[in-house]
Amino acid sequence: MRIKKTIFILVISLLLWNCLKAKEQSSNRIAPSFSLKELTGKKVILKDIKNKSVIIWFTNLCGGCQANMPTLEKMYKQYKKSVEILAISQLGKDTVTVKKAVKELKITFPFLIDPDGKVCKLYSGEYVSNTCPLNNIYFIDKNGIIRDISHYPGLSKEELEGKIKILITGGIVK
Repeated sequence: MRIKKTIFILVISLLLWNCLKAKEQSSNRIAPSFSLKELTGKKVILKDIKNKSVIIWFTNLCGGCQANMPTLEKMYKQYKKSVEILAISQLGKDTVTVKKAVKELKITFPFLIDPDGKVCKLYSGEYVSNTCPLNNIYFIDKNGIIRDISHYPGLSKEELEGKIKILITGGIVK
């Protein structure tokens, strides 16, 4: 009987811990600011982006990510007056792979290097080099509030564009 109680308490504790972690990573919270360098060496500081919504996308540049980067690039070109897209590499210090993908796919949105995964961990609560977290795309409004969190690829072009339009109009992304 004691073993069952101990297991029950352990299971409940784990469930509560997971709930707290999920709440910590949920939307409608202030986006933590960070400073990372682009491939060009230029420093990007999130809090310095003014009067624009921001999409932060953590990517390991897998086949799926690369196949969907042209859609993100198209959205960037279409909405760049209102929305900044920041891709953040999950490849540690490997900039060769990132530079190659950016060049081949003609990507113009900023690609940032997070060599130790600190920003990824700040946002998703975890970092495993060369992998994307389950929640890897964050939609942040002009006021710095995370309005939605999702996984990309995994959103259709229409869903992605819908989320961007809602950010631009100041609505809550659903």
